[in-house]
Parts: sequence; structure tokens; C-alpha cells
Amino acid sequence: MLNNRSTAHVVPSWDTCIEALFDAHLPIKFAFTGRLSLHDITRDGFYVLRRNICSFPILDDVFRFKFCPLEPIYVVNCIQENPYELSLEGPKQASHAINDRGVFLSREILQLTMDSKFGLQCDSSLYDYVQLFKCKLIAAESKNVVSRTTRGFVDVGYVASRARMLAKFVARQMSGPDPLIRCMDHQLEIHLKEIKRSIETSVIPLGMLKVGSYFERALLFKVIADRVHLPAALVRGQYGKAWIEIAVPEAWRILGSLSF
Repeated sequence: MLNNRSTAHVVPSWDTCIEALFDAHLPIKFAFTGRLSLHDITRDGFYVLRRNICSFPILDDVFRFKFCPLEPIYVVNCIQENPYELSLEGPKQASHAINDRGVFLSREILQLTMDSKFGLQCDSSLYDYVQLFKCKLIAAESKNVVSRTTRGFVDVGYVASRARMLAKFVARQMSGPDPLIRCMDHQLEIHLKEIKRSIETSVIPLGMLKVGSYFERALLFKVIADRVHLPAALVRGQYGKAWIEIAVPEAWRILGSLSF
């Protein structure tokens, strides 16, 4: 359907169907368009190929048929290792469990153990990143502002400052053991080989990456931004480049430029 664009001239609703397909499955949208807009919110179960040099894989098939793609697949699964939390009534399933948000996996695959290399692994590191950045927001802003943001209300006056803060945060997480080393691509290749050897699969939880180039950093920025309601678009360019586009209101951008 996606490759047969000539049919769009015959079927009037063809483009509408394509848009509906993309909106329902963001991994496919990003693979074919190379872009996630401000309104495309990544959720647990979102995944991308490191490089679009092979056919787009269906993650459900990767787990079901237990094959290991040559190209790494980065997966977003922002939950802790223990999907249960304590309450006054006793243990209960956490509200952020993958079963509630894993829209890209079948029920059969979701029933696999979370620590299996052929199941969607927990990513407590990514969860910790999000919680740590929220703490930094509370320290830099007022707690009331952060709580309003958590409920989905974005104060436009904080968009630019949060974007700068998140960019620095991502850079620190993705700089590896020695941030002064400039050969980042070589570090990343070695790092990916070590991860794949340790978890015995090419399906890599995003939080496991401690070294990242353009795409890895942009992806981590987008994932965290979506969870703090920072409007950000993820764009994949050519030659391994990727970047983030931030929607900064015009009035605040002008005021910010006048303040320097």
C-alpha cells in the first residue's frame, strides 16, 4: 500500500488512509517519512532502526520468530524492572506497565517474560532518566509549574529554557566515559557491540545507550520531551544526521533575543 503510490490517483481516500496508518503506528511513520511531528507522542513500545538500510522490521515478528536483525533496533520501554508497586491494599500492577501502552505488540508477545531477550525488556535506565530530568525541572522551576506540565498544560515561557536544559542533560547521558573524546562514531560502534553481546539481541532498550551520535541523542531528547510535554519534532536527515525541532512561540523568541 505504501509503495503503490500510483493508486492514489484512482482512490480519492488513499492519502487519508496512509495518514491514518501512520498515526496509528508511529514506528512505520518515522521509517517512511523520517519525521515525527510535535503532535506525534512516542509511547512505550515505540521502536526505530538505527539506520534505514534494510526493510522495516515488525517488532512483533522479531520476537515471535526469534531472529536477530543485523541493524540495531532502539526500543522505548520506559518502565522499571519490577512492574508491580506497593500500596495500602498490597501489591498491584503499576499504572505504567507495558500492557497498558504497548500498542505495537500482540498479546502473545506481551505475555513473554520481561527479561527475556525475545520479549520487550524493561528499561529502568530510561525511566530513571525521565524521573531525574523531572527533578531537575522542579529544582529549576517552581513545583507548581512542573505539576501543571504533568497534567498536560505547557507554559510557553518555559519552552526555550527546558529545551536548553534537556539538550545539556541528553549530552551528558550520551557522552560516554570520556566526553572529551571526539571520535564518537567509533565509540558508538564498540558500545553497540558490547550491548548486543551482553543481551544477545539487536533489540536494544534506549536507556542502555551511554554513548550516542546525532540520531541516538535526538531520539533520547524526543522521548524525554514527550514525557515532560515539551513540544519537539524528531527529524532524520541524510548521512547519519538527525536533529530536533522545537516549537518556540514567536513572542518569547523575540523577547529572548532582546534580553541578550
